[in-house]
Amino acid sequence: MKKIIPIICLTLFALAFANAQLYSEDFESFSIGATNTETGNQFENGSGTVQIATATGNTSQILKGVHTSDNMYVRSKSFNVSEGDIINVTVDIATSNGVFVITMRKEASPYTQIDATEAATCTNGSWVKNNLGRIEQTANEFGTASATFTIPAGIDQARVQVYNFGNANTIEIDNFLVELEPTASISDLAKFNFKSYPNPATEYVHVSASKRMDKVEVYSLVGQQVIQKPLKDTKGEINVTNLSKGVYFVMAYIEDAVGSYKIIKH
Repeated sequence: MKKIIPIICLTLFALAFANAQLYSEDFESFSIGATNTETGNQFENGSGTVQIATATGNTSQILKGVHTSDNMYVRSKSFNVSEGDIINVTVDIATSNGVFVITMRKEASPYTQIDATEAATCTNGSWVKNNLGRIEQTANEFGTASATFTIPAGIDQARVQVYNFGNANTIEIDNFLVELEPTASISDLAKFNFKSYPNPATEYVHVSASKRMDKVEVYSLVGQQVIQKPLKDTKGEINVTNLSKGVYFVMAYIEDAVGSYKIIKH
């Protein structure tokens, strides 16, 4: 039974909440040949050009960068984030040398780089071991790349960046989508005047409700149960002292209601 519980919890999260778009661009609203897309996508770090172009085998319009020296990247608009946010990225990519990396970057100086939480994937390529996020694909053929990022402390604005390496290469980008994977809410427990504090927490999380709480469970981001505490009372506390720093999901059970929400352990 213990192996089933995390799967059920993550399924509840997925069914109850829809992803929120932070950035989306398919480049269809711009004119072919336009060099100023006004989308916040930029070609930098190397000499070259970027413009709206056509691409065989994909949608009618793309953002195409051509660099003649050094490395380059194309990046999204900046968007607001909070510590512990889980950001999912998908983007169609084709490069002439078949190599790229997806990262995130803190918007304001110092420009902290955020690596993908786990290896990025691509429908037309594979992750290269020991280089998180690096993809090698068939040159000049589009593939859809996916990557997930968890926002660390101290960052409130970020961009997604797609790097291409080497000289005299091209990179083509389309269907650039950045979504916030929403954390669960306590709306299902509102009728019981449910409260939880502090958040972030270092030692204890205190919970209370107008009705007796049956139990509280804490799960890691991958669905592993790390705490289960029977309460049978209207007040209680969860000892999180031994948890590693990071983001966790809490599930509280009151009568026939189950509410879930995010906490941060400092």
